[in-house]
Amino acid sequence: MLKNQRLFFLIVFVISVSSLFGNGLSLNSIGSKALGMGGAFVGYANDATAIYWNPAGLAQQNSSLKFALSDIVPYANYEADGSDYGYPAQAFSIKSETKTNHYFNPNLFFNYRKDKMAFAFGIYIPAGLGTEYNGKDLASLTENDESIEWMSKIGAVNFSPAFAYQIHEKLSLGIAGNMYYALFEMKRLGGSADTNGDNIDEAFQYSEESTGIGMSATLATKFDITEKISIGLTYRIPTKVTLEGEAVNKFMPIAATSMQTTAPEISEFERELTWPGWFAAGIAFRAMDKLVFTFDAQLSQWSELDKLITEFDDTVWNQLAIASEENEFVLLWEDKTQIRFGVEYGINESWDIRCGYYYDPAPAPDETLNILFPSSTNNVLTSGFGYDFGKFSTDFGIEYLFGAERKVVETDDNMPGIHQMNILAYSLGINYNF
Repeated sequence: MLKNQRLFFLIVFVISVSSLFGNGLSLNSIGSKALGMGGAFVGYANDATAIYWNPAGLAQQNSSLKFALSDIVPYANYEADGSDYGYPAQAFSIKSETKTNHYFNPNLFFNYRKDKMAFAFGIYIPAGLGTEYNGKDLASLTENDESIEWMSKIGAVNFSPAFAYQIHEKLSLGIAGNMYYALFEMKRLGGSADTNGDNIDEAFQYSEESTGIGMSATLATKFDITEKISIGLTYRIPTKVTLEGEAVNKFMPIAATSMQTTAPEISEFERELTWPGWFAAGIAFRAMDKLVFTFDAQLSQWSELDKLITEFDDTVWNQLAIASEENEFVLLWEDKTQIRFGVEYGINESWDIRCGYYYDPAPAPDETLNILFPSSTNNVLTSGFGYDFGKFSTDFGIEYLFGAERKVVETDDNMPGIHQMNILAYSLGINYNF
C-alpha cells in the first residue's frame, strides 16, 4: 500500500542499509560509575572502564578487575495515516508501540598497573539496541497481513587490549586496540505483488542476519593541571567493518520477472561500513575532598557514513539493486556533539552518590528516518551510587533518555509520520582492587 509500490527497494535497501546507524546505536555510558555521572568521564577516568573513556587514566589508578551488567529498555512509538503516504487521511491509520524488550550487555575490564605502566584488557559492548513491533499494528503497510514481523537487533563486542604510561607525575598517555565483532538482524516487509490475478496484493517477509569484524585504535592523554583539576582528551579512530550474511525474501523471484529472468529467495551479501570516529574532551574538578564535578564534550563523526554499498552474491539480486540505483545509499548523517555533566559526592568512607545530565542530538535527518532504528534528540538524566567495602566495591547507575517527538514528511528513503522514543538504561558493577 506504500506509495508508488517501491516496497522492495525502499525496505530491503534503504532500511537494512541506512538504519544501521543512529544515536540509538552507540551505548552512551560504559560502566556503572560513568553511567551514573552522565557519561562525563573522559577527564575523570578513575576506574577500569578508562579503557573505553580514556586509556591514559589506567596509569593513574590501582590494579583492578571490574564486571558490569547493563540493561537497555527502549520505548518507541510510531503514528501515521493515509495522508502521510500520499493517500486520503482516512485510508488507514497507524498507532503502534514497540514491545518491551530488554537488551542485556555484560562488560569485563582488567587493569594491571606496574610502576608507571599499566596493562589492561576489556571485553565490552560499545553499541547495541533493537526494536520490535507487533505486525497487527502495522498491517496497513503490509496489505493487511498481520503475520509480517518487524524487528531489528544490532550489537558489537569489542575486544580491547590497552597500554598506558605515566611519563610525568601529572601526565599520562594511553592507547587501546579496538577489535569489533558486529552482529545485525532484521525482519521487515520485503515487498507486495498481485500473484493470483485478482488485483489483491500479497505481502512478503524480508529478513537478514549478518556479522562482521573491524579493527582500529583509541589514543588518549590525561593531564593533572593542579591537585584539583584534571583534563583528558580521547580520539577513537574510525573503524571499517565488513558485514557478511544472508538475506531471505520470497518477493525477489517476483521482482526478477521484470527483467525476464529468475532469482532465488535467498542470497548471501556483503556490506562495508565505517564505525564513526569519536573525539572527546573532558575536565574533572575536585571542588573539595569529597565533591567532584565533571564536564565532557564528545563529538561523533557521523558524516563519515556518507554512502553505504550493498553487494549481493546472486547476480540478479545485484542487478535489481543497481537498476534501481539503490545499491548505493546516501545517508546524509551529520556530525553531532554530546554535552555531558556529572557530579560525585562522598557521603563517608564507604558511600558515594552520583548524578548527571547530557544532551544527545540526533544525527539522522528526517529524510532517512524509519521505525526500526529510531533516532531522536534526547535530554538525559542520570543517577547512581557506589559502596566500598575494602578491596571490593560495587556501583549502580541508571539513566532515562527523554526523546523529542519528530514529525517527518515522506521522502523516497524514510517512513513519514510521528516518531518518538524514550530509553531506560541501568547498570550494576562489581569491582576488585589489588
